[in-house]
Amino acid sequence: MDSSYLTKIKVSEAMSKEVVTISPDTTIEKLNDLMLLQKQEEVIVVNEKKIVGIITKNDLAKNLARGISRDTPVKYIMTPNVICRKPEEDLLKVREEMRKAGIGRAPVVDKDGNILGILTVKSICDGFSDRLWNVVDYLQTILNTISEGVCIVNPEGKIMYWNRALESMLDAKGENLKGRNIEEIIPEQTLKKILSAKGDFENAVFNVDKKTFAVNAISFEFDGEHLNKVVTIKDLSNISQLNQKLNEANMRINYLEERVREISKEKYTFGNIFTSNKKMERVITLAQRVAPTHATVLIQGESGTGKELLANAIHENSPRRNGPMIKVNCGAIPNNLCESEFFGYEEGAFTGAQKTGKPGIFEVADGGTLFLDEIGELQLDMQAKLLRVLQDQSFIKVGGIKPVKVDVRIIAATNKDLKKLVEEGKFREDLFYRINVVAIEIPPLRERPEDIIPLTNKFIKEFTRTHNKPIKNIDSEILKILEEYHWPGNVRELKNIIERLVVFSQNSKIYKEYLPEHLLNSKKANCKKDQKDLEGMINEIERQTIIRTLEKYSYNKAKAARALNIPRTTLYYRMKALKIDY
Repeated sequence: MDSSYLTKIKVSEAMSKEVVTISPDTTIEKLNDLMLLQKQEEVIVVNEKKIVGIITKNDLAKNLARGISRDTPVKYIMTPNVICRKPEEDLLKVREEMRKAGIGRAPVVDKDGNILGILTVKSICDGFSDRLWNVVDYLQTILNTISEGVCIVNPEGKIMYWNRALESMLDAKGENLKGRNIEEIIPEQTLKKILSAKGDFENAVFNVDKKTFAVNAISFEFDGEHLNKVVTIKDLSNISQLNQKLNEANMRINYLEERVREISKEKYTFGNIFTSNKKMERVITLAQRVAPTHATVLIQGESGTGKELLANAIHENSPRRNGPMIKVNCGAIPNNLCESEFFGYEEGAFTGAQKTGKPGIFEVADGGTLFLDEIGELQLDMQAKLLRVLQDQSFIKVGGIKPVKVDVRIIAATNKDLKKLVEEGKFREDLFYRINVVAIEIPPLRERPEDIIPLTNKFIKEFTRTHNKPIKNIDSEILKILEEYHWPGNVRELKNIIERLVVFSQNSKIYKEYLPEHLLNSKKANCKKDQKDLEGMINEIERQTIIRTLEKYSYNKAKAARALNIPRTTLYYRMKALKIDY
């Protein structure tokens, strides 16, 4: 493989061929309908086959928000002087030029100016990603088809990777090699000397079972230390050329990974959290300030206020954005499974455990962020174990003996008053202060009345695209009902109701009769009580259904969960919430 294959990618290989063009005299209203129906992120403005401008979805949204007339021609909002690219240009070079110029997209044209496609940040990322996976598959195929035995060993001599040729050479199956020390398989002094040395070796000869082998070893350098060695073995053959190609390929892959990682960073901005409310604006400002740090964050607020959305924004705008964002609902994990879920377990730790063991959520979240939702639901014994991990950044797996070090940032969330739980002895005071480094409280929707109508319009636009049901207007009487409602379910409840209205819309219009009954009959003064009564009725019906199902299956929870068509963990959680003790 020519090394240029890894980096030289043409624009034509990454461009999207799905291009929508419009004339400069197209109205804003027609443009809006076009983008909604075809879900376009941008359109190219063409006058007599000549590109004269480009308009993005953000351009359209900003102008609509400013109140621009829908009869206005698009030529007044388009970005003129569009820079075009040629299909034969080098993609990496083009991406650097686009980044320096602050350009997020560029049409691709041939020598006659005909539009062939469009280049966007996403299409560039996809182009590099596809090439990267082709390279990985190529190298894997090489290693499994060559006649040399290849393995990677760690500083202790344990085999971390091997190819098929090595299995055949040692007459061993894969499971007999995994994690074993190579000296157990090839007990030869020359090999010990090679593995213990700091430098590289080429064509060192040794004998095992009347067979003569030539061995090469190359060290992989990381943080100034030689951690692993690539060992290649063959019967008296010089394979230094293959080792050299492997080393070059690994360096190229590392380079390409860095470029792809740099290009593919999706900018998750706080602008995704929509508000016109001063309290909510202060929440976003506080979150923006804490995001670049490693501080633990406690997000408080009622259900449905957007705690998870805020946690996502903090993670994506933090130094850990390239690491995992693991989300856990603490109230949905049965107490007897909490420790193994959080910390994982070793092979054979308990009856029913997987043979290979299992990593816990802390281990999976290493290098990233762990979002602990409903942290107030954790039992006291689990709170103590969680506190220890937060203090030491290490833990011991169930059935294990060695501590596992992790680097995890915690974002916790709750809809409960943790201070009150501390006073009642239901939440550890030391854990409370450990997670309460930066506290952010999201106000409920009833305290953000100015957000109700803008959020309604935002959700209507979202669901018209999702369900392909364009809405031209919404009755002012419906808006008044929405404004006067108490919203115990907050933004989540509003979003669900708007989706319902869009689904039942007819002739591009939303009708009042499709509002839920409790909204039609509600008044601001007694809304909270009505909602509480309704929830109580639903909970009682659910409680009786679960009890009858448990009795029917002789209190076998697994069978009951299957009969109810829900996961067993959900059954445990609902039994606890509804105070069903069996």
